[in-house]
Amino acid sequence: MRSGSAAWLTWAVFFVVGGSCVAVAFAAPAARSPAATAPATQPAAASWIAKPPATWPQLLLSHTATFKDKSTLGGASAFLMRLPDGIVVGATAKHLIGDTPLAELDSRIATWFLNPRGMPTRRIALTRLAITTEKPEGHDWLLLHVASQKGPFPSEPLVARKTRAEVGEAIYLIAVPYGDKAAQKVYKGAVTRLRNDGEFEYRFDSVVETRGFSGAPVIDAQGRVIGVHAGKLNDQPDPKSIIATASDVVTALELYKPPAK
Repeated sequence: MRSGSAAWLTWAVFFVVGGSCVAVAFAAPAARSPAATAPATQPAAASWIAKPPATWPQLLLSHTATFKDKSTLGGASAFLMRLPDGIVVGATAKHLIGDTPLAELDSRIATWFLNPRGMPTRRIALTRLAITTEKPEGHDWLLLHVASQKGPFPSEPLVARKTRAEVGEAIYLIAVPYGDKAAQKVYKGAVTRLRNDGEFEYRFDSVVETRGFSGAPVIDAQGRVIGVHAGKLNDQPDPKSIIATASDVVTALELYKPPAK
């Protein structure tokens, strides 16, 4: 029996043949143990999540990219994300590349670096797509492979959660507005609504200009990524909070394309 296959129980049935008792044995699958069907465990909580946000490690990055058609991408938001297979990728919002088809992106990249705001020499290079191009619509994730898995990384990689966001759960958005000299800021909020398009809506308590937030990480109360900031909805009547949308991390895990061996 091959390793990893279901357990089997051996049964015997007795027949009387010509006055003699004959035993015939056969195997039947045994009931699976609870461990065999248990869901995969979630990543452990980040060690820094219980500390004041001002003491958290650098988690937010910005773009400095040039393309072969001479266009550029600067600012906005990104982060490093560690996937369940241990690979670290650069993560951001797909709408930042505009109308460029995903299938053409690799051939258009000249240079693409991620670095903390105001720290251009503390950077890491992005090389090529890390998601499939077979499902280009219906999500706002952009994952790219990094030049080296050995580090040192310009920010601490955030670990991807394996389950979708839940209505009512607490979240943190890590972002910084354009024009702000801070390297990152933290906004606390909660998930308010799940959508059928792989996105969720969330509220964060602040009055802030959100330009530059696209591609920022949304993390849960354990410090794990649950989404990437996609945009703000229409102006809200509540002057103390903002309603925004994010693409769910499970969508990113489904799109992920591991590096070629």
